[in-house]
Amino acid sequence: MIVCFNARSVCNKTAGMLEMLKDKNIPICCVTETWLKSDDRAKFAEIHDMGFDVISAPRRGRGGGVAFVYDFEVLTPIRNDVSKYSSFEVIECVIKAMN
Repeated sequence: MIVCFNARSVCNKTAGMLEMLKDKNIPICCVTETWLKSDDRAKFAEIHDMGFDVISAPRRGRGGGVAFVYDFEVLTPIRNDVSKYSSFEVIECVIKAMN
């Protein structure tokens, strides 16, 4: 199962979002409006400490951004290179289940 979540800032919702993913046994979540920055190391560490990892495409400036948050013990997404756009953020991955 894959879910999509419009976070309007993951920064203040990380624990609740990840607990919901664990409780519902959801291995991957596509997140819009993450508001993450590429240097948010503490937030990425918090996500990792809760058993997930993140592939992020932050927006330059305020707001925006998209991400895949995934259970790294279940999935191995491989990020593909895609064009960069000035009007929106995009991520493309091939998702492989670990057996």
